[in-house]
Amino acid sequence: MTGRGANRERQRGLAAMFAVPAALFAVSLTGLIAALLLDGGLDTLFALAAGSGILALAWAFFGKRN
Repeated sequence: MTGRGANRERQRGLAAMFAVPAALFAVSLTGLIAALLLDGGLDTLFALAAGSGILALAWAFFGKRN
């Protein structure tokens, strides 16, 4: 493809490539801020959210490969 079609494909590819890292960033940041500012019974949930990047990394590293 040339011209505008190639640019759209490239933009769509970039959006797909950065969608999961952006979501992990948002979840981690929300969990970190909530864990620092709030106190109560949801501390475990906030800790898991803050550590979601590490959990995703472990899943990718140790997960089954087909």
